Amino acid sequence: MTNNKNTLLRGRLLAKNSAYSFIGIILPILAGLIAIPFILDELEEEQFGLLILLWSTISYITVLDFGLNRAATRYFSQNIGQLNERENLSLLISSIVFVLVIGFLIGLILYNGSEFLVSTIFEEESRISLLADKCFKLISFFSPVLVLMPTVSSFLKSYQNFKWLSFVNSINGVMNYIIPVIALLMSFSLFDIIKVLLAAKVVTLLALIAGSMKYLEFSVFSFSGVKLVKDLKKLLKFGSWVSVSNILAPLFEYLDRFIIASFITVSAVAIYGTPLEVIVKVGMIAVSVSGVLFAAISNSIEHDLKKTEKIINKGLDVITLLTYPIIVTAVLFAEEGLTVWVGEGISREGAIVLKIVGIGILFKCTTNISIAFLHSVNKPSVTAKIHLIEFIVYAVLLFVFANLFGLIGVAIVHAGRLILDNILMGYFAQKYSTGMNLLFLRNSGIIGILILTMIPAFIVPNTYIKFAWWLVLGIIYVFYMYKNIDSYKKVLLN
Repeated sequence: MTNNKNTLLRGRLLAKNSAYSFIGIILPILAGLIAIPFILDELEEEQFGLLILLWSTISYITVLDFGLNRAATRYFSQNIGQLNERENLSLLISSIVFVLVIGFLIGLILYNGSEFLVSTIFEEESRISLLADKCFKLISFFSPVLVLMPTVSSFLKSYQNFKWLSFVNSINGVMNYIIPVIALLMSFSLFDIIKVLLAAKVVTLLALIAGSMKYLEFSVFSFSGVKLVKDLKKLLKFGSWVSVSNILAPLFEYLDRFIIASFITVSAVAIYGTPLEVIVKVGMIAVSVSGVLFAAISNSIEHDLKKTEKIINKGLDVITLLTYPIIVTAVLFAEEGLTVWVGEGISREGAIVLKIVGIGILFKCTTNISIAFLHSVNKPSVTAKIHLIEFIVYAVLLFVFANLFGLIGVAIVHAGRLILDNILMGYFAQKYSTGMNLLFLRNSGIIGILILTMIPAFIVPNTYIKFAWWLVLGIIYVFYMYKNIDSYKKVLLN
């Protein structure tokens, strides 16, 4: 247990936890880089497209918790900051009960709606459509496990135990790719792959529960102390608005794949989704760091606005500095990288998809901090309303652009939505930052300038010229880091 509300706000700890989260994201990215070419070779293109849809479905279910994950993190962290940790056990039990009910209902809906979902994706009944139906139904049985994972993770986040959380999540992420490789080497079917993947999710949940045990005082626990109704009212009051964003956020991320499957082909999902498997994961680096910052902001905002301001502004800088070199490299060498990675077949169309979406991802990386701040100041309704309006526009434009311009049109809509989201969330975060000088919009402007450095990726076909430009950018980046390293050290050592 922690007895100092400032212990979990020290810059050194936040930096270390951000590093753990970074590692937890980067390892699955590396595993995907190694595994995807093999999986693509072993599976038919249509089956690989289906695998991407199944991965997307599993990921989507994990956030269908009515916002309890974010709400629980906020209240767990506030209890710690107010030295009222005994309330956390009741809060955790109440969250688990509610999420399990939600998971059961989601599973019921997916099981009964599976045939309709499959008929929407596939034009006629076939071997692949029957396989898809079996897989979706199987996933439905594991829905309670999938939605419970983020709730237990939120408890670990509030105590800044990102070391264990990142270890478990990195293994879970790596297994997403390693399991299909091993299964295909053993001549398993796609259905068998999904079975083993879901079994791995059960093991992941048990590992997260094990990591939470040391923060729970069972010696003073009694069921009479569980305030189920009171806790749920508190969580749902905050989480109901968050749930709107939680339901829509994965739709923003995965709707494009289902639109492509329905209006273009399932095989086109492989062409579109393969480069995105890597570039979108870069955005997850920022998600992991913002998860660290959200717990810290929720802890500090009630009693230390200056500390909150420092955490947010330096967080914006650090995330931009971490993700820019990765994204600019991926965008500049999209054709070359994809050709080496998965061959010319996918790289021809996949490269332009990667370039366009990559621009949007760089903006997305700091949007997560804007959202974390708005949630910390109890303004989840703002993010929800923005996402709701964006989704209506996004869905219509996806349909229109997919039919008019194919994969490139879908990529443009995807990237455009990410840029708009960054600007809107930053604007409203600054609007509600009373007493603080937060720099969200300034950061958006800096990212806009950085995007200009990627222009050669779209107009210069020669690899050597692009490489020379990349070296120039690298020298400028290293010089900037050298000149500013002391300021970052001061923050990290506080």
